[in-house]
Amino acid sequence: MSDADSAAALVLITANPRGVPESRDRHHTPVAQTAGFRTRETMRVLPWRYGSENATWAVEEVAAVGLKEGIVTPRLEVRPPTEADRVRFTELFCDDAFMVFSGKLTEEAAHRRFDHMLAMCEVVPFAKQPILERASGVVVGYTGVDYFTVEHEARLEWGYRLVPESRGMGYATEASQALLARAAETFSGELVAMIDPNNHASERVCRKLGFAFLKRVSVEGDVRNLHTLVIGGTAQ
Repeated sequence: MSDADSAAALVLITANPRGVPESRDRHHTPVAQTAGFRTRETMRVLPWRYGSENATWAVEEVAAVGLKEGIVTPRLEVRPPTEADRVRFTELFCDDAFMVFSGKLTEEAAHRRFDHMLAMCEVVPFAKQPILERASGVVVGYTGVDYFTVEHEARLEWGYRLVPESRGMGYATEASQALLARAAETFSGELVAMIDPNNHASERVCRKLGFAFLKRVSVEGDVRNLHTLVIGGTAQ
């Protein structure tokens, strides 16, 4: 799925009482709303994964939900990332084939992105997580959400990505359906998915997951198909 990784930005505040360095990223969006999380809320400072060179920290209001164990499906395991996954993911983030439709990262940016992946999973139990093939024990991709600014509004965007040799096998659907079920346990509200119009395989997966096409939007000058999905029923 083209999940707008190359343009994604955490929700930032440009002035704060904690003395966190000011971000000069072009996404000047207010602190993310956490309505929908069925738990208490807290304020966290998260490391910036990549973006403008001056943006080193991001401040977000997030839900202190706590992590659960990984999810096992017939063929896969989906679990929170650990430091032991760093080498694999920095390799993947620097790979053209894996990062198709968004563009590979530099090694430095890949490490920042993995730092962010770790941090997000500490506070959002359905943030982007490794997909492991059970038969081989190899990490073959990821699935989950991240915050992204869509038309000046902070949204939870679902994204998934697989290595080329694991595509076309139903892995993205299998892993994402399992993590979506986990998401519905802690979150009530709307998720979005943004897909390059030329990424027909991801469009098919998106529909299988229940997302419905809403409209086309411009993301950093690129056209993306915006899909939405409401999960979790009524927030409590």
